Amino acid sequence: MDTLVNEPLDQYPVINGFEIKGILGEGAYAHVYLANEQLKNGEWRTCALKVGMLESEERFNQEVQNMQLVNHPNVVSCWNAGQYQEQGVNKYWISMPNIGEMTLEHLIIGNTKRRSFIEI
Repeated sequence: MDTLVNEPLDQYPVINGFEIKGILGEGAYAHVYLANEQLKNGEWRTCALKVGMLESEERFNQEVQNMQLVNHPNVVSCWNAGQYQEQGVNKYWISMPNIGEMTLEHLIIGNTKRRSFIEI
């Protein structure tokens, strides 16, 4: 089960092809939402949707390219990406698989509890 922060629906960005369900997390440069993405065949899939300010189109394109090139179980892949305007501000979005509640903090704290340390 995903941990969602409930906000009024009018607080979420409106991006064609996405139905945002709630916010999964916030960072300095982007927000990550739980969303449904409409596919070309009309079906929907659940995804994590990263949305942020478009400060550099080159940097955005590089991030998307890097996500698409890396195929590793510890790296989230990019399903789709694009740009849009919200109130005259250029923003970007990246859809990716929703990995659920597994956060980096959870992994670090969880692994720390399971490790045994040897005193030298």
